[in-house]
Amino acid sequence: MTKDTDQIVRKLAAILSTDVKEYSRLMGDDEMATVEAIIRYRSFISEFVEFHRGRVVDSQGDNLLAEFASAVDALNCAVAIQEKLALENQSLEDHRKMEFRIGINVGDVITQGERLFVPLVLLITDAGVILSLTPAITNTGQVTFDSSTLDAFAESKRPTVPNRGSDASFGSEL
Repeated sequence: MTKDTDQIVRKLAAILSTDVKEYSRLMGDDEMATVEAIIRYRSFISEFVEFHRGRVVDSQGDNLLAEFASAVDALNCAVAIQEKLALENQSLEDHRKMEFRIGINVGDVITQGERLFVPLVLLITDAGVILSLTPAITNTGQVTFDSSTLDAFAESKRPTVPNRGSDASFGSEL
């Protein structure tokens, strides 16, 4: 007999994924400073995720994966994170700045208890087709999202909805 936590469930979710530009270079230059910075940044990123009604699912190296029930919450969280990161980076020398790329995708995921299984997402860019959920195509300091996220944001009737595609910059709730 299986417990409820062992049941496999499919659901719709907004997934936020982050990574750090030039993380390998930062580690090569100064491992301890980079690790200390990523720990500090993850701490406030996790607080922003929680504030925006999401949950951090996983974080390894420079990556963080969070799940939201709402695309609007995920997008507001991403913008708040980028605004805070910009402030944090102001006091650092250019070669030590930790610039994050954030990608958001809305789609089916599979859960088993607290575990989350995210299928690969097809992203189409000017460079071709990329099979990935990583925000590698996102410019640093920006947020890239799919059309489902933009649609959800537009349906929330917020006056700050842009009338364009990716790499939008919005005001945040936090």
